[in-house]
Amino acid sequence: MAQLQALILNMFEQGFLFAFLGLGVLITFRFFRFPDLTAEGSYPLGGAVAAALLVQGLDPLSALTALCEETFQVFIDEPGIIVMLNTENLYRGRHIAKSPIIRQLYARLTSSLDAILRRGSDAGIFRPDIDAIDLYISISGLGYFYLSNRFTLSILFDRDLKSIENLQRRKRHLVEMTLRFVCREPTRLEKTI
Repeated sequence: MAQLQALILNMFEQGFLFAFLGLGVLITFRFFRFPDLTAEGSYPLGGAVAAALLVQGLDPLSALTALCEETFQVFIDEPGIIVMLNTENLYRGRHIAKSPIIRQLYARLTSSLDAILRRGSDAGIFRPDIDAIDLYISISGLGYFYLSNRFTLSILFDRDLKSIENLQRRKRHLVEMTLRFVCREPTRLEKTI
């Protein structure tokens, strides 16, 4: 139990928001040893933990950095999420369309991300014209595409995209691309990366 508490505390320190599905699957598999891969089980659990992390009050740069890093890390740690997302897309979202819970959770996600973007804009750090939904889709896409195509891209570019070095490089790349897009002054960003 102490290890679980230490792990949860570490999550609070590292980030404020996880991809809802990813976090739900991670918790059910790793901590509770209860494999709930249903949309109704994984999304709400991830959303509940993410909501708790939102109240931690990270500054906008740290919050956005954590969102980027943790979204990518969840895809690395739980590659089954990519399979689940691909499968749900093959079914044209048929299963999640039946769930008002999932849509509510994503509404909260974008609302929270929008609040972070506003705080960053009010502080003069972020551009004021960033759409939270577009940004979240871009963050997810930068990690998802890399990992869902890692086998073919590794062959095409003769680079082991699964190596720890390349995964770390990609995570830094994702964070830097996102922050350079969102921040008003790249020179201010240079000091934080």
